[in-house]
Amino acid sequence: MKNGIVKEPVSFHRRMVAASLEASRKKHIIHAMLEPDITGIREAVSRYQSHSGEKISITAAAAYCFAQTLKEFPEFICFRKGRNIIRFSSITIGVMVERSINGERVPEPLPLKNAQSLCIMDIHKALRQAQNTPGHSLGEFSGVSWINLIPGFLLCAAVKHFAKNIGMAEKYGVCAVTAVGMFSKTAGWFLPITNATVTMTIGGIRKTTDGREKLCLTLSFDHDIIDGAPAARFVRRLTELLESEHQIGK
Repeated sequence: MKNGIVKEPVSFHRRMVAASLEASRKKHIIHAMLEPDITGIREAVSRYQSHSGEKISITAAAAYCFAQTLKEFPEFICFRKGRNIIRFSSITIGVMVERSINGERVPEPLPLKNAQSLCIMDIHKALRQAQNTPGHSLGEFSGVSWINLIPGFLLCAAVKHFAKNIGMAEKYGVCAVTAVGMFSKTAGWFLPITNATVTMTIGGIRKTTDGREKLCLTLSFDHDIIDGAPAARFVRRLTELLESEHQIGK
């Protein structure tokens, strides 16, 4: 420390985040900001907890509805690679999970394979297990710990290559969920910088004067692949599922 100023090196994990953002910077993303009424889901979660003793997270419930909506829009399970569109028959969703790696809180994507076949409890347990599992290196969730061996000066180039790599897209999925709002008690929306074809960003929860609860949600679409009309239909269907309490328990 000198004159009250501390200089410390940027960790590999922060450099990886920066490289990922750089790789996403030139994407043509359109956003939809919505506010589904999740009062029914919240009440169903409370009833389920009273009956089973297990509290289901809103992130798990929202991720389940997201996966079921994607199941109805299989044309969205793809990404652009040059002049070709690469399509996948199964749904893998990358859910951002914050966990501790060598004492540092780090966001890492947890791939949910065959997400269309998972129930809410499957998703909830996978997220909880990932959050509570201490890590030693980035990439452990999907068996790519070797990324930690990439020299710092090659990170941006490597991440840009991964973004167009079919194997990596199959491993991590082309659709993503991030729940930054769950760390705040303040209602609000977030606009992600994303490389995914479809991204669901969960914001805060707003309580209305009549006691209803609204979820601040952002859906982001790669406009190179998805036009406004199908995106709007996707938004409408996801909203219908989120506003149905019958999703809990599935």
